[in-house]
Amino acid sequence: LSNGEFWRSLMLSSFWAGATVGLQIILGTAVALLLHQPFKGRSMVRGLVLFPYMMPVVSVVLVWMLLYNALYGVVNWLLVQAGIIAAPIAWLSQPDSAFWAVVFVGVWKYFPFVVVIVLARLQVIPQDLYEAARIDGAGAWSRFVDITLPQLRDVLLVVALLRTIFMFNNFEIIFLLTGGGPLKATMTLPIMVYEQAFGIYELGRGSTIAVVMFLILIAVMSIYFAFLRKEDA
Repeated sequence: LSNGEFWRSLMLSSFWAGATVGLQIILGTAVALLLHQPFKGRSMVRGLVLFPYMMPVVSVVLVWMLLYNALYGVVNWLLVQAGIIAAPIAWLSQPDSAFWAVVFVGVWKYFPFVVVIVLARLQVIPQDLYEAARIDGAGAWSRFVDITLPQLRDVLLVVALLRTIFMFNNFEIIFLLTGGGPLKATMTLPIMVYEQAFGIYELGRGSTIAVVMFLILIAVMSIYFAFLRKEDA
């Protein structure tokens, strides 16, 4: 507990989990709302949305390393052409950009999970509620705030808890993209456990950090189970 690197990694892990889960929920809910609307080719689009979630993590990382490449990456080319940046950026090699570059990959990889769950809930909301709201003169925003969001609240809470547990414990995306660098800008607790236990062979310290992670996840899981008990009651 007196190790400053541990607290920094704990903060990064919390920030990583919070940022990825928050953006996954926002993006996933928005896409689910769009896919819930009737349009031509909707079934095909729903299948394509699941593509990132079905891809192996290693394949995702290799693709995004190419996209982020400072010399021939598509991301830099698009941003330069749009005038957003003046020169290409080494996204994964600079401390200021590496963390958010990794967060974006985590969001892109796992937001389809939120889409599936939210879309399933949207399809069982009684349509009579929307028809009654239209008759009363409620607009699209009012129907979303007063009907859709309350109906999605419990589902979004469960999704947030499950994704927080998963993302806080996520290892492979960050490790494969940056290895915890540059300058430990992406050194989350799982990466720190690996570095301590298998990098410098401090097995005792690595095990201790892993136990602390376990206790944190137990706390989050307790909230999840308490919510489930409340729902069953």
